Amino acid sequence: MLKRILLMLAMLAMTSVMTGCFHQQVVVDSDYNASKTTPDYEATYFHILGLVGISNNVDLNQVCPGGTGLVENKTIITIQAVTIEKMGVYCK
Repeated sequence: MLKRILLMLAMLAMTSVMTGCFHQQVVVDSDYNASKTTPDYEATYFHILGLVGISNNVDLNQVCPGGTGLVENKTIITIQAVTIEKMGVYCK
């Protein structure tokens, strides 16, 4: 019985640690050159419960004064209630 309880707890812990990945790209301008591979701005962000961001916001007008072409978000890792994301901004 104890072995079964420990196995259930281990499986529950693994499912909460090994959640799915997330990758989103938003094309802001249709004239954006998609062959660009290096972002003009890159940052790592932390979120609590997926809702509360504990990092600063980015002003796209400061990062890309000529206009933003693409904004990309990727989830790097999710551990329990904390999510670490990476954001890249590609200018026109």
